[in-house]
Amino acid sequence: MFRSYLFSALLNLRKQPAFSAIKVLSLTLGLMASILVSMHVQFVQSSNKHIANWQNTYRLLTHLKMREINQPYRTSLTATAYASNLALDYAEQIEHIAQISFAGGNFSRGTESSRNGFIWAEADIAAIFGLEFIQGDAATALIQPNTMIISVATAEKYFGEENPLGQTLTWNEDVDLQVTGVIRDQPINATHRVEIAVSAATGRQQFGPDFLGGNNWLTFGGTQTFLTLTAGTPRQWFDDNMPDFISRRLPEQSAVLAADLEFGLSLQPINEIYLNPLNNFAALETNTGKTILFGLMLFALLILGTSCINYMNLSLSQMSQRRKEIGVRKTLGASRIDIIWQFLMESLLLTLISLLIALPAVAAVIPAYTALTDTSFVFFDIFRSSLVAALVLLVFLTGLIAGIIPALSLSKVEAAHAVKGSFTRNRLASLGKAAVTASQFTISTVLILLALATYVQTRFLQQMDIGFDKDNLLIMNSTFNRQDPDAFNYEALKNEIQQHPGVRSLATANLFPPFSPGLSQFRLARGDPNSSTSVVFTSISTGFIETYGFELLAGRTFSEDFPADLIDLSEDVDPERTYGIVITDLLARRFGIDSPEDALGEVFIQAMGRGGNFHVIGVISQFKLSSGLESDQRTVGILMGASSPLQILHVRIDPQQTEAALAHIDDTWETHRPGTPINRTFYSQSLNDMIQTQNEGISTAALIASVITIIIAVSGLYALASYATISRTKEVGVRKVLGATSGTIVLLLAWDFIKPVLISCLVAWPIAYFAINFMYSSFSAQASFTIRYYALVTLAIILVASLTVVIQCFRTANSDPVQSLRYE
Repeated sequence: MFRSYLFSALLNLRKQPAFSAIKVLSLTLGLMASILVSMHVQFVQSSNKHIANWQNTYRLLTHLKMREINQPYRTSLTATAYASNLALDYAEQIEHIAQISFAGGNFSRGTESSRNGFIWAEADIAAIFGLEFIQGDAATALIQPNTMIISVATAEKYFGEENPLGQTLTWNEDVDLQVTGVIRDQPINATHRVEIAVSAATGRQQFGPDFLGGNNWLTFGGTQTFLTLTAGTPRQWFDDNMPDFISRRLPEQSAVLAADLEFGLSLQPINEIYLNPLNNFAALETNTGKTILFGLMLFALLILGTSCINYMNLSLSQMSQRRKEIGVRKTLGASRIDIIWQFLMESLLLTLISLLIALPAVAAVIPAYTALTDTSFVFFDIFRSSLVAALVLLVFLTGLIAGIIPALSLSKVEAAHAVKGSFTRNRLASLGKAAVTASQFTISTVLILLALATYVQTRFLQQMDIGFDKDNLLIMNSTFNRQDPDAFNYEALKNEIQQHPGVRSLATANLFPPFSPGLSQFRLARGDPNSSTSVVFTSISTGFIETYGFELLAGRTFSEDFPADLIDLSEDVDPERTYGIVITDLLARRFGIDSPEDALGEVFIQAMGRGGNFHVIGVISQFKLSSGLESDQRTVGILMGASSPLQILHVRIDPQQTEAALAHIDDTWETHRPGTPINRTFYSQSLNDMIQTQNEGISTAALIASVITIIIAVSGLYALASYATISRTKEVGVRKVLGATSGTIVLLLAWDFIKPVLISCLVAWPIAYFAINFMYSSFSAQASFTIRYYALVTLAIILVASLTVVIQCFRTANSDPVQSLRYE
């Protein structure tokens, strides 16, 4: 029986090669999209599962509240007091606990030097991350000062074929670090891949005993905390015990602020970090990775659905041709079940053929897909047991879904009517085919509008007024370290860079835009002492405001003529002094100050961190370092003047002398920092890269998905037009004999196909509107996506559909009426 079904299926495929080819093309595209996204999902789901005890391993999260908008949020940043106190109170329930902090620096060996990221880490991190030691002892490798562990790739980078264990790398030309362990390279989808880990004891030796320690509860740097619970200790136990832990351990002086911020702690399973990194201090969770993945899954589902719909539509359009065949088979004793199996066998066979074509195509496009989605998997990952099972199920379900409706529809034809050919046109069937065609173009229209809206938003963010001139602004890391101020002549480096005529101005700051600096709690001195607000602030040198070209609305900027305004960051804050600050007009409004002039002289108190009193000497217009990607709460509000050296150089370049100025800067750097790689970038390029990273993935995916669905829909529409016009050949002949022109007949035939396409575009408008509004809601500044975009996309789709249909209709309309009347 199976051989009979298979033979019949192959025979019918040969009889309709064009229709079969279109079906195979659409199913191939659907399977390709589904396979790629399935591999992506597996890549994400396996993140951090290389850790042997990943089920009991967690990252600690801090819960706080943005008080101005009364919005709670979670962040991966933790204060340094949590880990030590948790280890003391819950030694039986917490097997391992450790803190890490991300950093970077120059590592050198002899005359060779290169910049490398690394983490400061406490000893237990090796057990928590499941680091596999090839050399060294995991238990002791990160205990002593001046010790480090490195990955195999890092060992090859710095030591080549030599044995790295026991050898030394010099960090920032000052600190010699001994290699006490070499670890195997972690998988690419590990969220915290360790290339270099330096012991926390080294940091305490360099920066003081409070480094990754102390009793700081509500002061946040870049620290993250990881822990492993003992077997049998549930995550819920931790969440239930945190309120008591906080009330017991939290210092009394922090209690009021903690209550006001709704301070709390919870755990995040380590396998959930990839999709929800929570790098969002004082900002809502964005879940960009999760949004992109879910978007890709939706696009793949829509493409596969369009493929199946196309198959159904084409199969149903062949109903009149297949009825006699069905009638003969039923006359010879075939049951309805037999007919159903025959048609399902055809769809499964076509799906299998499509799979055989899709697999090499997937292998070819994987590099482009992984580059687009910032993932890393290879074709042979598809043969993992879980994916193989998913692939078999995918093929079966695709074939079943594509073939079941045509099978059920065609199998119910009565044998006597089918053999006689006595059947009438089914109005419901015609409406069904029109609805299917409309659904295909609806999907395509929504995807095209979404891709276009993302592009419009990206262009808007790149071109919007951010409060200053972002062009020709060079950002450069001087690598100055307050703990080692004599590593190089900082002032000489600055002065020599400014000697070139292509350098218009130079200033320094503790920020590396477009990334925003940190936050702290500030309050007005005349306000409620128990009420403070989260404010983004940074320290700047004199001349910084002029270098950026911020608009001064009231007061003055920092000047060497007013040294009392400036704070020395190398010293403790003097509680008896009041330092100067410049604020933005947006911050003034956040604190209820009516005008820039009214803000002058107001005194702000820093309620967290270093503390201190600051009076407003000037007010500037609001600016946004990250364009429309940052909310008002994450926009810099306070600029503090600093008299001490600051790490980041901000250089305004003359656009007419860019190349000469850059060459001078590079030569000056080599003179003062020989062997140390220069880290400089133009602000405008960094901002564009950030915006593209935020938007490009979903935009490109939507565009590709829309193109694929359009190809499927148009090819299906062409096949339907071809079949429908052939079936109406005799009607065309009669109309021409009665005097109809070719143009009239083309319009008559084409309108039946253009009408559902037009309806589909109009149906797509409200769907696209809500999808675009949802996407735009994540931006603080939003582009205007007007109705003209909807109209242009609709016009383009109707034009494509019209050209597809008219070509075939014109061919039929111009046929000889004598031959048309003889048709069949």
